Amino acid sequence: MHYFAFADPSGGRQDAFTLALAHRDEQDGLIVLDLLKRSLPPFNPAEVVAEFAGAMKEYRVYEVVGDRYSAEWVVSAFRENGITYKTSDKDRSQIFQEALPLFTRGQVELLDDKVLLSELRGLERRTRPMGRDMITHGPGGNDDLANSACGALVLAVGKDMGPVEYESLERRRFARNDWDHHPTRMKDRPDHREDLPSRRRWGSF
Repeated sequence: MHYFAFADPSGGRQDAFTLALAHRDEQDGLIVLDLLKRSLPPFNPAEVVAEFAGAMKEYRVYEVVGDRYSAEWVVSAFRENGITYKTSDKDRSQIFQEALPLFTRGQVELLDDKVLLSELRGLERRTRPMGRDMITHGPGGNDDLANSACGALVLAVGKDMGPVEYESLERRRFARNDWDHHPTRMKDRPDHREDLPSRRRWGSF
């Protein structure tokens, strides 16, 4: 199992410091969110990095991708804890845009985290004067946890994975459950369609 980590660092004064891990389930094509970590300010950034690094090592993950916040300090702090920190070539709006099709195709399995779901629901698509779309949180909202979660999900997709339609995933789930010969005890993975933003919000689905 290959896990992917994405972090949204913070200096410990205003924003939360978040981390997410995800992997791709080769059996049914789902992109699964495995771990969420969130530290609220005020906190000691060095202690949070050490805590997050320890959690990553439990999954045998030694590389994390994140934004360019205080880049040199973040890189050094993770390096001291045995983790390689790489800056993302995408900003959070681009990450949200790439994650959106995963939700609309039913390819994502989320953790039941109220903060994450609230942040995802609060995302809004805005059109800039030049015509370029931007996805971000609404006034007074936050998206630190959503950024890490979607960043990890996008990393876990991989370049070699083509589109998988929702109906195909449903057939795979049914086939796997039927194989167990326990039709009365079938346990389906949640697709969280009820947790997605409304038509007026993130996307038109």
